[in-house]
Amino acid sequence: MLTSYTGEIHKLLTDRIQLNLGSTAQDVILTRDRVTALPKVLDDALKPTKDGLDKLSTDMTLNLGQAVARLQEANAAAVNTAREALQRQAELGFKQVLEAINHKPVPVPVPTPVPVPAPAPATLVVTAKATPLVRLLVQVQALALDSSPGEIYSGKEPKYKGVIKENVTLDYLRKIAEQEATLLEKAPKALLERFLSAFADFSSTEPGARNQRFAEVHVLIYDVAAFMAHA
Repeated sequence: MLTSYTGEIHKLLTDRIQLNLGSTAQDVILTRDRVTALPKVLDDALKPTKDGLDKLSTDMTLNLGQAVARLQEANAAAVNTAREALQRQAELGFKQVLEAINHKPVPVPVPTPVPVPAPAPATLVVTAKATPLVRLLVQVQALALDSSPGEIYSGKEPKYKGVIKENVTLDYLRKIAEQEATLLEKAPKALLERFLSAFADFSSTEPGARNQRFAEVHVLIYDVAAFMAHA
């Protein structure tokens, strides 16, 4: 008896499960069909909107293009003027660069210096006291301008053998100058030393050295005469 009920219960449960599964399968199929059909439905529903957007986009593109064209046309003259101005500026700048590269500086003329005359020498006043000293110094100047400098002494004095004639004469003048130097005992020490040095032997026959001695003695004559004028 229990076995009979059990079999019936099992059958009822099986039928119910199959019914439920069948319903679920049908629901799945129906849902799938609806989902599959959804894009088409949406396309159909949204087509007017899409067409409107496409038209709006096309109109905006056309309007924008027309606006740009009108703007370009209206400002064409100004753009051309600006372009020409820029081109002129570029050409001018390029020209200036080329001129700077090829530029050769024009030498600035140097004015010829105007010769300035040498100041007139102070008046030479040779007093009686200065005469012996000045006479000795003038002889030294004459030796500095000797026409045949360096000629060897040919006299009989053996101590002057091989000595140039100017230095032989200077040796003679030097002895006299040492005696006359007592006139300068109150003179500045530098002046006395310059006076005695004027009678030193010539160490060279070169004109430059002789001219230097002549110039130094020339200045010394003025200085000695000036001192002796107030001694």
